[in-house]
Amino acid sequence: MKKIVALLVALLVMLCSLATAFAHCPCYGDTNGNGQIDIIDVTNIQQHIARVITLDDDVLKAIDVDGDGEIAIIDCTSVQCYIAKVIDHFPVEETQPPTEPETEPETEPTTEPTEPETEPVDDSQPNEMELEILRLVNVERTKRGLEEVVFDYDRYECAKIRAKECNKYETFSHTRPDGRMWYTILSDMGKGSYWQAGENLALYLYSAEHVVQGWMDSPGHRANILNPNFDLMSVAIWETEEYPGYYSAAQLFVASWDRYYR
Repeated sequence: MKKIVALLVALLVMLCSLATAFAHCPCYGDTNGNGQIDIIDVTNIQQHIARVITLDDDVLKAIDVDGDGEIAIIDCTSVQCYIAKVIDHFPVEETQPPTEPETEPETEPTTEPTEPETEPVDDSQPNEMELEILRLVNVERTKRGLEEVVFDYDRYECAKIRAKECNKYETFSHTRPDGRMWYTILSDMGKGSYWQAGENLALYLYSAEHVVQGWMDSPGHRANILNPNFDLMSVAIWETEEYPGYYSAAQLFVASWDRYYR
C-alpha cells in the first residue's frame, strides 16, 4: 500500500514538474522547457491534440510552429522534421508578415499629358482616289491605242480650287463663281502655258470608278478623256458640305507645247 501511495506521489510530483516546465517553455517546439527539441516534445504535442493533456497558453504559443493560431498535426510534423533534420527551421519563421519598404506617396503629375503628335496631311500631293482616277483614265486611253496622260503636278492646285468652287449644286458649272470661264484659273495661277486645254467636272461622286464611268458615258467628257492631243492631266476631289462622303471632282487636261512640237 505504501508503495502505491509513494508511486502516486511521485507521479503527482512529475506532473507538477511538467506543468511548471511547460509554463517556462523557451522556444518553438520545446514543450518541457529543457532547452532541447526531441521526441518528448513530439509526444506532448500529440497528447495535446488528442486531448490527453492540456497545455497552458505560453506552451501553446511555443508549439504553434506555423503561427496559424491552432495546434494541429502540421505543428507536430514540423517538430518531427526538425528533429530529423529534414528542415532547419520552423515554418513560423517564414510566416511572419514581411515589412513593406517605405515608398514615396504617389503624387499627381505636375504637367498635363500631351496628345501624341499626328503626321500632318500632305495636301500638296494627290490622294489615293485621285491617283485611281488617273489610272482608270489611262485604262480607257490604252484600250484605244492612245498614249497615257501623265499626272500634272504643276496644275494640281488649279484642279483643287476648281473642285472646291464646284462642290455645290449652285456653283457647279464651267463658269466660275465670279462669272469668268473655267480656264481663267490656269492664268490666275501662272500656269497658262499650253496650246489646248479641257475640263471635266463631276458632283456627288463616291468613288473613282463611279466618276470615270460617268464621264465615259457623257460624249463631251468622253471626248476630253480620249483626246489624243492631251498629254497632261490633273484631277482633284473635294468633299461636299451637303453630303459628307460624296465629292466634287475637277479634271484638267492640257496639251503641252512639248506635245505640239513632237
